[in-house]
Amino acid sequence: MRRIQAFIQTLSVGIATLGILAAAGCGADGDSRPAAVSAVQAPSTLKDAFKGASDEVRGQADAAGSALGGGDTPGAFFSLVNLSGRPDLTPEQREAAAAAMVAAKAKLAAAAAQGDARSREALEMYSSGK
Repeated sequence: MRRIQAFIQTLSVGIATLGILAAAGCGADGDSRPAAVSAVQAPSTLKDAFKGASDEVRGQADAAGSALGGGDTPGAFFSLVNLSGRPDLTPEQREAAAAAMVAAKAKLAAAAAQGDARSREALEMYSSGK
């Protein structure tokens, strides 16, 4: 049963990842897709993409990157979900936020598969809110 749950979670993350990448990759030329980043790379990717943003937006991106780098993956993931929903992001910022969100969700799924209850609850909360 546990293997089935892990498989379903992995499949769900894969499908969500494809959806996020497809949505983020819808640029004017049709060829732009967010570069895949790891959870380790995501904080610096966010910092680079948001360095010219307003204080509020940059603060939100920095907080998400710090949470991810500091091990608060559920907090980082939901911060990235909120950040990605902002209508005032540039295409580069939207791409960085989407890539970081994919990395955070993959990290959540891996932790949940290892038995981390907080990560599992975060995934369930996200899935139920869709």
